[in-house]
Amino acid sequence: MTEVSCAERIRRAAAAGQTAWWLNAVLAGRVPGDTGADQLTGSVGFPDGNRETWLPAIGRLRRDGVTQVAVRLTEPGDPAGLPGPPPTTRAALAAGAALVTSPHCSALVPVTATTWQVLPGAPVPGDALGTLAEARSLMRTAMADVTAALPGLEPDDAALAQVALLREMADPLPAPGVDPRAVEVSGTALRVWWLTCIADDLCARQARSVPALVRELRPLARRAASVAFSC
Repeated sequence: MTEVSCAERIRRAAAAGQTAWWLNAVLAGRVPGDTGADQLTGSVGFPDGNRETWLPAIGRLRRDGVTQVAVRLTEPGDPAGLPGPPPTTRAALAAGAALVTSPHCSALVPVTATTWQVLPGAPVPGDALGTLAEARSLMRTAMADVTAALPGLEPDDAALAQVALLREMADPLPAPGVDPRAVEVSGTALRVWWLTCIADDLCARQARSVPALVRELRPLARRAASVAFSC
């Protein structure tokens, strides 16, 4: 299996988060279905083999009883609280993301940048990864902490190029009604996550140990983004 770069996983995470924001807005009735579908590109494959574009797919999800989705952002070795079944968890780990439906208990997993697949899922507690307030409090200090760790690693040209790309990263587009605090937390969390990746790569090139702070912040940032995108 081809290894997916950290930057690509973060881009996928941002795309999954934006999809969740707009899908939840439609399911909650804050946005008309056709308006929401305009923000959702690609198609959704269902267990019966049918594949639908987003507008009819949303209708089918509603008929199946889906009222909301929660985001889980994963990395190899860290399923981020996904309860299974194992084939679904493996697919989410490979993709880097899953949208877990409630109360239907299925999971939408991205297959490509424009295709999703509905797989069997299991119930996921809405607060399993903490609350938005907790995520916001954590991310307030996380950006300063991880940024402070980088100069001590003597950034090389490759690291500085990645930092430049990070600064150019566009934030996911929130749907109407998304809590502004969730937008703030998601943007900060994705950037902290990317900075930990830059630090990891830099340490590998310099044959140095990754600072403990960086190791600790990476899963915390990914979970904070999951919480923010689930609002």
